[in-house]
Amino acid sequence: MTKSWHPVQVARRLEEAAGYLELGLPERALERLQGVSHPEFGPAIAFMRAWALAAQGEHGKALGLFRQVAQQLPAPWNRPAWHAVARCLEATGQTVAAANALACARGANQGAVKIKLVLVRKRRPRNGKPSSGPSESSNSKP
Repeated sequence: MTKSWHPVQVARRLEEAAGYLELGLPERALERLQGVSHPEFGPAIAFMRAWALAAQGEHGKALGLFRQVAQQLPAPWNRPAWHAVARCLEATGQTVAAANALACARGANQGAVKIKLVLVRKRRPRNGKPSSGPSESSNSKP
Protein backbone atom coordinates (compact mmCIF):
# COMPACT_ATOMS: atom_id res chain seq x y z
CA MET A 1 0.00 0.00 0.00
CA THR A 2 1.35 3.40 -0.95
CA LYS A 3 1.47 6.19 1.58
CA SER A 4 -0.86 9.13 1.10
CA TRP A 5 1.22 12.27 1.37
CA HIS A 6 -0.23 15.47 2.82
CA PRO A 7 0.78 18.64 0.90
CA VAL A 8 2.57 20.02 3.98
CA GLN A 9 4.66 16.84 4.24
CA VAL A 10 5.57 17.05 0.56
CA ALA A 11 6.55 20.70 0.86
CA ARG A 12 8.70 19.91 3.90
CA ARG A 13 10.46 17.07 2.06
CA LEU A 14 11.12 19.36 -0.92
CA GLU A 15 12.64 21.98 1.39
CA GLU A 16 14.82 19.35 3.06
CA ALA A 17 16.00 18.05 -0.30
CA ALA A 18 16.82 21.58 -1.44
CA GLY A 19 18.84 22.11 1.73
CA TYR A 20 20.84 18.94 1.13
CA LEU A 21 21.54 20.03 -2.44
CA GLU A 22 22.81 23.40 -1.17
CA LEU A 23 25.14 21.52 1.16
CA GLY A 24 26.44 19.42 -1.73
CA LEU A 25 24.76 16.21 -0.55
CA PRO A 26 22.68 15.03 -3.53
CA GLU A 27 22.44 11.46 -2.25
CA ARG A 28 20.75 12.71 0.94
CA ALA A 29 18.39 14.83 -1.17
CA LEU A 30 17.35 11.73 -3.13
CA GLU A 31 16.81 9.85 0.14
CA ARG A 32 14.44 12.59 1.36
CA LEU A 33 12.47 12.38 -1.90
CA GLN A 34 12.28 8.58 -1.92
CA GLY A 35 8.64 7.51 -2.27
CA VAL A 36 7.30 11.07 -2.09
CA SER A 37 4.40 11.67 -4.45
CA HIS A 38 1.49 14.04 -4.74
CA PRO A 39 -0.43 15.00 -7.89
CA GLU A 40 -0.12 18.75 -7.28
CA PHE A 41 3.62 18.55 -6.56
CA GLY A 42 4.58 16.14 -9.36
CA PRO A 43 6.67 18.60 -11.41
CA ALA A 44 8.37 20.03 -8.29
CA ILE A 45 9.32 16.54 -7.05
CA ALA A 46 10.62 15.52 -10.48
CA PHE A 47 12.58 18.79 -10.77
CA MET A 48 14.24 18.28 -7.39
CA ARG A 49 15.09 14.65 -8.17
CA ALA A 50 16.59 15.73 -11.47
CA TRP A 51 18.77 18.36 -9.75
CA ALA A 52 20.04 15.72 -7.34
CA LEU A 53 20.83 13.33 -10.20
CA ALA A 54 22.60 16.07 -12.16
CA ALA A 55 24.62 16.96 -9.06
CA GLN A 56 25.75 13.33 -8.92
CA GLY A 57 26.87 13.54 -12.54
CA GLU A 58 24.03 11.40 -13.88
CA HIS A 59 23.06 13.87 -16.58
CA GLY A 60 21.34 11.29 -18.78
CA LYS A 61 18.86 10.34 -16.04
CA ALA A 62 18.39 13.96 -15.02
CA LEU A 63 17.76 14.99 -18.62
CA GLY A 64 14.63 12.85 -18.90
CA LEU A 65 13.14 14.29 -15.71
CA PHE A 66 13.98 17.87 -16.65
CA ARG A 67 12.36 17.39 -20.07
CA GLN A 68 9.28 15.91 -18.42
CA VAL A 69 8.97 18.95 -16.15
CA ALA A 70 9.59 21.39 -19.03
CA GLN A 71 6.78 19.79 -21.03
CA GLN A 72 4.35 19.58 -18.09
CA LEU A 73 4.60 23.22 -17.04
CA PRO A 74 3.34 26.11 -19.16
CA ALA A 75 5.61 28.98 -20.15
CA PRO A 76 7.07 30.97 -18.47
CA TRP A 77 7.14 28.59 -15.48
CA ASN A 78 8.96 25.94 -17.50
CA ARG A 79 12.00 28.13 -18.26
CA PRO A 80 14.18 26.89 -15.35
CA ALA A 81 13.52 23.33 -16.53
CA TRP A 82 14.55 24.22 -20.11
CA HIS A 83 17.74 25.81 -18.75
CA ALA A 84 18.45 22.61 -16.85
CA VAL A 85 17.76 20.53 -19.98
CA ALA A 86 20.34 22.67 -21.80
CA ARG A 87 22.93 22.15 -19.06
CA CYS A 88 22.46 18.38 -19.13
CA LEU A 89 22.67 18.29 -22.92
CA GLU A 90 25.84 20.34 -22.85
CA ALA A 91 27.32 18.06 -20.17
CA THR A 92 26.66 15.06 -22.42
CA GLY A 93 28.30 16.74 -25.41
CA GLN A 94 25.09 17.60 -27.30
CA THR A 95 25.89 21.25 -27.96
CA VAL A 96 23.39 21.90 -30.75
CA ALA A 97 20.53 20.31 -28.79
CA ALA A 98 21.59 22.40 -25.78
CA ALA A 99 21.35 25.57 -27.88
CA ASN A 100 17.85 24.56 -28.99
CA ALA A 101 16.83 23.96 -25.37
CA LEU A 102 18.10 27.43 -24.49
CA ALA A 103 15.95 28.82 -27.28
CA CYS A 104 12.95 27.13 -25.66
CA ALA A 105 13.95 28.64 -22.32
CA ARG A 106 13.93 32.06 -23.95
CA GLY A 107 10.35 31.55 -25.07
CA ALA A 108 10.63 29.92 -28.49
CA ASN A 109 8.17 27.14 -29.23
CA GLN A 110 9.72 23.73 -28.83
CA GLY A 111 10.56 22.40 -32.27
CA ALA A 112 10.02 25.77 -33.95
CA VAL A 113 13.64 26.79 -33.64
CA LYS A 114 16.42 24.65 -35.02
CA ILE A 115 19.91 25.94 -34.50
CA LYS A 116 22.73 24.61 -36.59
CA LEU A 117 26.25 24.77 -35.32
CA VAL A 118 28.71 26.18 -37.79
CA LEU A 119 32.39 25.98 -37.00
CA VAL A 120 34.66 28.48 -38.64
CA ARG A 121 38.36 27.87 -38.80
CA LYS A 122 40.58 30.89 -39.00
CA ARG A 123 43.06 30.56 -41.81
CA ARG A 124 46.74 31.16 -41.21
CA PRO A 125 49.22 32.33 -43.82
CA ARG A 126 51.46 29.68 -45.31
CA ASN A 127 54.38 30.70 -43.08
CA GLY A 128 52.30 29.68 -40.04
CA LYS A 129 52.28 33.12 -38.44
CA PRO A 130 49.16 35.25 -38.22
CA SER A 131 49.40 38.54 -40.02
CA SER A 132 49.74 41.56 -37.76
CA GLY A 133 48.42 44.10 -40.21
CA PRO A 134 50.21 46.18 -42.84
CA SER A 135 53.94 45.63 -42.89
CA GLU A 136 56.40 48.50 -42.89
CA SER A 137 58.55 49.05 -45.90
CA SER A 138 62.09 47.81 -45.42
CA ASN A 139 63.61 50.50 -47.56
CA SER A 140 62.24 53.47 -45.65
CA LYS A 141 64.90 55.69 -44.10
CA PRO A 142 64.69 57.54 -40.79
